[in-house]
Amino acid sequence: MRDTPIPQPSVATDVAPPAAEVHVGREVSYWRDAVRRLRRNKLAVAGAALVAVIMLIAVGADVLEPYPYAKANFSHAYEPPNPRFPLGTDPLGRDLLSRMIYGARISMIVGVGSQVLVVLIGVPIGALAGYHGGKLDLYLMRAVDVMYAFPTLLFVILIMSALGAGLLNIFIAIGVTGWVTLCRLTRGQVLALREQEFIIGARAAGATS
Repeated sequence: MRDTPIPQPSVATDVAPPAAEVHVGREVSYWRDAVRRLRRNKLAVAGAALVAVIMLIAVGADVLEPYPYAKANFSHAYEPPNPRFPLGTDPLGRDLLSRMIYGARISMIVGVGSQVLVVLIGVPIGALAGYHGGKLDLYLMRAVDVMYAFPTLLFVILIMSALGAGLLNIFIAIGVTGWVTLCRLTRGQVLALREQEFIIGARAAGATS
């Protein structure tokens, strides 16, 4: 009986295929995560769209106004909504739609301007109190407690009475009374941040404040 040849394992001549590539997704940033969460919330998207429309109307108030917002026309006083005056007129015959469009501009200016002042006051004070601690933190936080003791609306009226009318005075009144909450939030964040390992390592390496 003829021996049957035993098959020998063939030597692979091809290069072994590389290991499967692991596709690592891009790191999700805070902004990207915030946008993704915003898109999932339909009400938030609708609110953002409404605010965007109001901002566009406020910016283009000079073009969009049907009539001069301050022009009085006593022959059309107290008119109800009609094709000529879609929102009617006030006691002086001024178009309410035009005044509302300009009111949106003033509201946007006051809202943005006052919040900028709040950030400029609240963030530095909160950061100083949280980072340095000690007596400085004690004194600053007691000042914040005193500010909290005042009713906000009455404090704004008091400041406006002392400074007088004017857009700049509105910024000052809202900024002076609205920074305390942001100050406490900033202090809390800095208190947590200063105990992080990289801060401790920087101090150990001799870094200054």
